[in-house]
Amino acid sequence: MINYSLFHLLDQKKNHNPNKKLENLKILDFVSYLDNFKKFSQTINNKKHLKTFYKYLKEHFPNLKLDEQSDFSNVRLHHIKEFEKYQLERASFKKISKKYVYSISRSLRMFFDYLRKKGITNIKYAPPSFLQRNSNRANEYVEEIDIRLMIDSFFKEISATNRNPKFLYRNLAIFLIVLNTGCRPIEVCNLSTSDIWLSEGAILLRSKKSGKRKLKLDREVVYYLKHYCEIRHTFNPKSNILFLKKDGEGMYQRNIYKVFQGVNKKTFNKMINSPKSLRHTYITNALDSLNDIRKVAEAAGHKIWSSTDYYRYRSTERLKNNTIEYDPTGLYEGEFEDGHSKKN
Repeated sequence: MINYSLFHLLDQKKNHNPNKKLENLKILDFVSYLDNFKKFSQTINNKKHLKTFYKYLKEHFPNLKLDEQSDFSNVRLHHIKEFEKYQLERASFKKISKKYVYSISRSLRMFFDYLRKKGITNIKYAPPSFLQRNSNRANEYVEEIDIRLMIDSFFKEISATNRNPKFLYRNLAIFLIVLNTGCRPIEVCNLSTSDIWLSEGAILLRSKKSGKRKLKLDREVVYYLKHYCEIRHTFNPKSNILFLKKDGEGMYQRNIYKVFQGVNKKTFNKMINSPKSLRHTYITNALDSLNDIRKVAEAAGHKIWSSTDYYRYRSTERLKNNTIEYDPTGLYEGEFEDGHSKKN
């Protein structure tokens, strides 16, 4: 005998409709089960989330023929994923928060764990890890003026230094690659000399998290990368890793961070904009330029496109005021100390 508990009585009182159809009994059974060891507010929220899921399935998957007696045995994982996708889209338009999407997903996980223990289904569902990790995170957007100032800082130091500025050229190339591709520091560290095609203007990024992806580079970025490649031999390379430390060994992620730390301190006297900040800016700008979200996800190295969807929350007006209208390296005319032109 199903114990309807206080939940059913509360719904009757709330809706004041004695003729309303009975809710799904399996959901009522589940929340009654939770009532034995969960806080009242938590079980109320779980029921609310599951009612939302139940309503979505009835509206979007009528072939499932769900009714009050349904035990969800014909529901498949792809049905849950479609519901998850729908909630993420709502979050992208600020109708609900990412934290709330995670709360809904957690209720689904508990519900299907319960059904699995009852021998009704074999579905194992877990909320996407990025929801729990990033439910309250902030999108670190770098303003256009900050990017211009940091690039300007590189060139001022190159012009002012009396020593061989090879480290500055290396650091500038690293900074521009992150700015131009939104790649992760580990992907910069993984670059080898065979991963760049200067004549083609392309670069191959690699990491365990994202696999491989080949991206185009802006012409100006290719120019400065080419300049670094021409002086790379002065580092006395000990491997084919592209970016090297002064001992000839490949750079680590902490070295990439120090590159950004250095230019931030020279520009702002403190650390403000990290490689992660430029990555967020790259993705936000790409989405605001009305690129297909799946293509942006592929370019950013997101295996799950909904990870990219997070960045769509910014308003169009906000992005109109901050999106870089042209490559900032175009601001710098003139020549290097060695007489080479800074632009093609």
